[in-house]
Amino acid sequence: MPCTVIFELKEKPGNRGALCELLEEFFPVTRGFDGCLSIEAFGNSDDDGVLCVEQWASREHYNAYVAWRVERGDIDRAVQLCSEPPSVRFFDALPA
Repeated sequence: MPCTVIFELKEKPGNRGALCELLEEFFPVTRGFDGCLSIEAFGNSDDDGVLCVEQWASREHYNAYVAWRVERGDIDRAVQLCSEPPSVRFFDALPA
Protein backbone atom coordinates (compact mmCIF):
# COMPACT_ATOMS: atom_id res chain seq x y z
CA MET A 1 0.00 0.00 0.00
CA PRO A 2 1.42 3.45 -0.89
CA CYS A 3 2.47 5.65 2.00
CA THR A 4 3.39 9.26 2.53
CA VAL A 5 6.44 10.01 4.64
CA ILE A 6 6.89 13.37 6.36
CA PHE A 7 10.56 13.83 7.21
CA GLU A 8 11.43 16.98 9.17
CA LEU A 9 14.91 18.34 9.82
CA LYS A 10 15.93 21.24 12.01
CA GLU A 11 19.32 22.43 10.84
CA LYS A 12 21.94 24.03 13.02
CA PRO A 13 21.96 27.80 12.49
CA GLY A 14 23.89 28.70 9.38
CA ASN A 15 23.66 25.23 7.82
CA ARG A 16 20.71 25.79 5.43
CA GLY A 17 23.02 26.05 2.41
CA ALA A 18 24.96 22.90 3.32
CA LEU A 19 21.75 20.99 4.00
CA CYS A 20 20.24 22.10 0.69
CA GLU A 21 23.39 21.00 -1.14
CA LEU A 22 23.16 17.60 0.53
CA LEU A 23 19.50 17.23 -0.46
CA GLU A 24 20.38 18.25 -4.03
CA GLU A 25 22.94 15.44 -4.01
CA PHE A 26 20.56 12.88 -2.48
CA PHE A 27 17.25 13.57 -4.24
CA PRO A 28 18.10 12.54 -7.82
CA VAL A 29 19.25 9.15 -6.49
CA THR A 30 16.25 8.91 -4.16
CA ARG A 31 13.85 9.60 -7.03
CA GLY A 32 15.37 6.68 -8.92
CA PHE A 33 15.27 4.30 -5.96
CA ASP A 34 12.89 1.35 -6.26
CA GLY A 35 9.50 2.34 -4.86
CA CYS A 36 10.01 6.10 -4.69
CA LEU A 37 7.02 7.82 -6.28
CA SER A 38 8.04 11.38 -5.41
CA ILE A 39 10.05 13.50 -2.99
CA GLU A 40 10.06 17.26 -2.44
CA ALA A 41 11.69 19.55 0.14
CA PHE A 42 10.39 22.79 1.62
CA GLY A 43 12.24 25.30 3.79
CA ASN A 44 10.50 27.11 6.62
CA SER A 45 11.39 30.79 6.42
CA ASP A 46 10.28 31.35 10.04
CA ASP A 47 12.77 28.93 11.58
CA ASP A 48 15.54 26.53 10.65
CA GLY A 49 13.22 23.73 9.55
CA VAL A 50 13.21 21.69 6.37
CA LEU A 51 10.22 19.52 5.51
CA CYS A 52 10.54 16.61 3.08
CA VAL A 53 7.33 15.11 1.73
CA GLU A 54 7.86 11.69 0.22
CA GLN A 55 5.56 9.24 -1.54
CA TRP A 56 6.59 5.58 -1.54
CA ALA A 57 4.99 2.52 -3.10
CA SER A 58 5.06 0.89 0.35
CA ARG A 59 6.58 1.29 3.77
CA GLU A 60 8.84 -1.67 2.94
CA HIS A 61 10.27 0.25 -0.03
CA TYR A 62 10.96 3.23 2.24
CA ASN A 63 12.59 1.01 4.88
CA ALA A 64 14.87 -0.55 2.25
CA TYR A 65 15.85 2.93 1.08
CA VAL A 66 16.64 4.14 4.61
CA ALA A 67 18.69 1.00 5.33
CA TRP A 68 20.71 1.69 2.18
CA ARG A 69 21.28 5.33 3.21
CA VAL A 70 22.34 4.26 6.72
CA GLU A 71 24.74 1.68 5.30
CA ARG A 72 26.36 4.35 3.10
CA GLY A 73 26.69 6.82 6.01
CA ASP A 74 24.39 9.35 4.33
CA ILE A 75 22.03 9.65 7.30
CA ASP A 76 24.97 10.52 9.56
CA ARG A 77 26.06 13.20 7.08
CA ALA A 78 22.62 14.81 7.24
CA VAL A 79 22.26 14.52 11.03
CA GLN A 80 25.60 16.30 11.53
CA LEU A 81 24.02 19.41 9.99
CA CYS A 82 21.01 19.26 12.32
CA SER A 83 20.43 20.60 15.81
CA GLU A 84 18.20 17.66 16.77
CA PRO A 85 17.32 14.21 15.44
CA PRO A 86 15.01 14.18 12.41
CA SER A 87 11.31 13.52 12.84
CA VAL A 88 9.75 10.86 10.62
CA ARG A 89 6.00 10.26 10.36
CA PHE A 90 4.09 7.85 8.14
CA PHE A 91 0.64 8.34 6.64
CA ASP A 92 -1.59 6.05 4.60
CA ALA A 93 -4.26 7.38 2.26
CA LEU A 94 -7.78 7.28 3.61
CA PRO A 95 -10.73 6.30 1.45
CA ALA A 96 -12.37 9.69 1.45
